[in-house]
Amino acid sequence: MSAIGIKIRKVLADVSVTGIRAKKIFADVLDITKIIKMKIEGIRLSYLRNDEHFQLMQFVTSLVAETGADKLNVGPQAAALVALHAQEGEAIHKITKSDLTAQIKTADRARDEVFRGFVHAVLSARLHFMPSMRKIARRVGIVVDTCGPITAKSNVEETAAMRRLCENLETQYADDIAALGLSDWVASMKQLNTAFEQLLIKRLHENAARTPLILREMRPRVDKAYTALTAMIAAQSLVATTTSDNDTIDMYNNFISHLNKNISMLNNALAIRRGIAAAEKARKKAEKEA
Repeated sequence: MSAIGIKIRKVLADVSVTGIRAKKIFADVLDITKIIKMKIEGIRLSYLRNDEHFQLMQFVTSLVAETGADKLNVGPQAAALVALHAQEGEAIHKITKSDLTAQIKTADRARDEVFRGFVHAVLSARLHFMPSMRKIARRVGIVVDTCGPITAKSNVEETAAMRRLCENLETQYADDIAALGLSDWVASMKQLNTAFEQLLIKRLHENAARTPLILREMRPRVDKAYTALTAMIAAQSLVATTTSDNDTIDMYNNFISHLNKNISMLNNALAIRRGIAAAEKARKKAEKEA
């Protein structure tokens, strides 16, 4: 057996159902993956909101069940995560629904309606009887199109995308917007988006304060089970590259690929959230110094 194979076997022998030494084991596995170029993407689980954390674990347990825990050789680790995930779900359901939820839905609907109205106005301007106005409308339309389907994005992603759009329209394309007579539309979009963002931040603080102690104690246990499971899958996938047929290798590759796509979306949401927090901090500092 090769040196890599021996190291993989050692890692597999050390993996425990309870997740003890899981971080060290996972680090060993990731060290091996640098050679094989196959790995499960990392994510700071403690940074996830309760619903994001629960949904990620739901996705993982469902993906394992769909693929087959026995086929993946992670039966004990999968059983441990499923049991803890169920307990996490019970703890989450004990959290009283935020009173801000209805306000957030209303604010989201309001900004979406103004955005759609703005888009329709730009589209109409593309049919303007004056060629110069049609040219301007096409320029503005390109800026809007680069944002993608804004209203179909998650709350956090839509907030960031709409903020960037408004900033571009108010700076680089301010003259074009004024020529089209849409300055008030952009100002309204910006105001409604900011109001929505403030509600999200308020709910974030509220949820943090209202999270039951039992959930705060539960999540680290779930995280350890998740780490043990993913460490085992990463190690088994590496073993498969040297000892298994192509079908087995493809099974692990597909599993890791689907998991990484989900993790990537969550990491993007975390990055956007950090940006929002930094902007809010800067705004408060500027107000204090003014």
